[in-house]
Amino acid sequence: MALRVVCGVAQKDQMLFLARRGPGGRHAGLWEFPGGKVEPGESDAQALKRELQEELAAEVRVGKQLAAIADEHILLIALEIDFLNAPRAIEAEQIKWYPIEATKALPMPPCDRKIVQTLQGLQNRL
Repeated sequence: MALRVVCGVAQKDQMLFLARRGPGGRHAGLWEFPGGKVEPGESDAQALKRELQEELAAEVRVGKQLAAIADEHILLIALEIDFLNAPRAIEAEQIKWYPIEATKALPMPPCDRKIVQTLQGLQNRL
């Protein structure tokens, strides 16, 4: 059974908020949407709020689900978020707002890349 993981997708002015993983571990140095594992008994929104508080000292408002992407290891649930305070890089090596088009050049885990592609597809339909 795949591990259930949530990530927060913050968008503003055609930009996406991304975090870069620090050294060591799977996906070290890659840019991703911040988030983490859903613990037993947690809803996706509760898990995302907890993870973003731990990783970014960020309070967020969680919106609708934008995507669900699966690979052989995880089921990644992407949820729309709005930051209620300024996030800080606590566990991430770096955090940054990127223009959506610029994310094509960033090294990203495959599931996060698929989320970007899903978001671009949604924008193209508007």
